[in-house]
Amino acid sequence: MLHVWQVIRSRLASAGLPLTLWLAIVLYAVSHFLPVTRLLDQWLLGWEASISTAEIAAETLWRGKHEWRFVFGWLPNLWFWLGVACWLIGRRRNRRLAGIGTGLAGLAGVACASLWLIDAGNDDTLSVGYYGWLASMALLSWSGFGLLRRRHLPKSGLEID
Repeated sequence: MLHVWQVIRSRLASAGLPLTLWLAIVLYAVSHFLPVTRLLDQWLLGWEASISTAEIAAETLWRGKHEWRFVFGWLPNLWFWLGVACWLIGRRRNRRLAGIGTGLAGLAGVACASLWLIDAGNDDTLSVGYYGWLASMALLSWSGFGLLRRRHLPKSGLEID
């Protein structure tokens, strides 16, 4: 089993991407197909909850009602992809800024996603999909701040910790 992880890690390293970034992206994607919360005695999958939250946020902003829980509760999706883009684009130009930007985007995603924990009502039941989604933001942040301490080996181009 150790050999498989070494092969996976070396393939990702040859592509220039750390394992933590890939895990964050995979976990984010998988969490959209897992149950997130109960609504009217039915479980909503992550993608359904994401679309519903985006619709409610847009509708309330359009009408001027300002349901901030939905607005800030959907922002982690934007923070996540902004962090991934910052990591992928910025690491070639300025690794330090790319790491800081990715780490801060991940932290902002964790902070906004935590609003669902803090402002949960009596009927809110959060499930494994939510926690996977939240963990993907934390992994993104870890990947970004990990970029600050990573260095390249001159001949192979592999990233080491």
